[in-house]
Amino acid sequence: MTAMSYKVGDKCAFVTSNTRKVGEVVAVVPPGSVPSDVGFPRAGGGGSWRGAESYVVRARKKNYRGDFYGSVSVYWPPVSTLVPLDE
Repeated sequence: MTAMSYKVGDKCAFVTSNTRKVGEVVAVVPPGSVPSDVGFPRAGGGGSWRGAESYVVRARKKNYRGDFYGSVSVYWPPVSTLVPLDE
């Protein structure tokens, strides 16, 4: 199974640390690179590069009722956790 490809501006959601986050792709990270290489040094997600294309996502947390909470943050989630949104 091949991971879906995203582009800047695509809406997506993901779950990490048992928390749903909803936002949009703000940068594409080429294989062998880290977010700081594309202008996002605070994206997190670990310090090691990844062997496949990955994405920096600007998102907010969303609770089980569908309410957003917390401030907007920049994340570098595992590609396997991303789900496209049609919103």
